[in-house]
Amino acid sequence: MITQLLLHMPMPVLVSDFDGVILLVNEKARKLLNISGLHPDKGLFFDLLAPKLQQGRCISDYLTIFNEGCSNNESLKLEIAGKPIKTHFELLNTSPRKLVTMIQIEN
Repeated sequence: MITQLLLHMPMPVLVSDFDGVILLVNEKARKLLNISGLHPDKGLFFDLLAPKLQQGRCISDYLTIFNEGCSNNESLKLEIAGKPIKTHFELLNTSPRKLVTMIQIEN
């Protein structure tokens, strides 16, 4: 049921695991990130969204979210095609845990 909810969200959404492997991408995110299929073939969160010169920091901050949880103000410096993006994160209390990343599109 949660998968269907995430797939039909009105904003770009992707779900990734502790290792950054992307598990699910909704249609809006596929279009924004120019990827095909709901389940990219072992695509990595960091390859798609981390600034090239700050991948180490992004990975560290990402792991912190998994280890310590996320707050309302949680933020990672992410970008698409070199442009900064705003995101919101939620951890799914599943086993194993998964991170939902919602991308806010600026109009």
